[in-house]
Amino acid sequence: MEENQENTETQVNPEPQMEEKSSNPEVGFPLSQQKEKKNKGTLIFIILGIVILVGGIIFFVTKGKSQSGMVSPTPSSGGITINTPVPTETPEAKAKADIKIEVLNGTGTTGDAGYLQAKLKTLGYTDVKVGNASEQNQTVTVVTFGDSIDEVNKKAIQEELEMLYEDVTVKTSTNIDFDASIVTGLKKGQTIKPSATATPTATSKATPKATTSASPSATSTATATPTATPVN
Repeated sequence: MEENQENTETQVNPEPQMEEKSSNPEVGFPLSQQKEKKNKGTLIFIILGIVILVGGIIFFVTKGKSQSGMVSPTPSSGGITINTPVPTETPEAKAKADIKIEVLNGTGTTGDAGYLQAKLKTLGYTDVKVGNASEQNQTVTVVTFGDSIDEVNKKAIQEELEMLYEDVTVKTSTNIDFDASIVTGLKKGQTIKPSATATPTATSKATPKATTSASPSATSTATATPTATPVN
């Protein structure tokens, strides 16, 4: 009987061991599926993040390009093209010594053209010619710029004239031999020069004396006409 019981125990003991061995695969299989699902979810989020990032960059780059003027593409190390604005080149100013200026006395006041010539030379404009305008009663200073002078020198000459004269008018022309031609008017604080009036001349007449024979009387008339020559 004892031997039968031992045999029975030996036959019963292996059954729990088989259950333990068989239970291991059942526990490991669901864990592997959870890991795969978690990895797939992380990968999806990474892809979505990249897509959103690239889309945002393209949107801002396109928006900036439409708002800016001329732009040129500048490649970056990351493979993304960034548009940067191209600065507009400003033409180089002409040397002041190369600017040809004409100054004409338009007021008839002695030394008006020479006065402006000296002022312009202190600014660096050494090629300045002086003369007299056809009309000598100008009150407004008129400067005419040719098409060969640049904006920098235009501004410098105009600002100097506005500092010296009461009224300044600016014109442009393509038919002048100078870069700038100036007809002077009244300086600041200067009044209009009174015009010269002619002085009446005396006329002498000889009265004939009564004689036995009539003789024609002699009449002499002297007239003086003053002439005025303006000085630069």
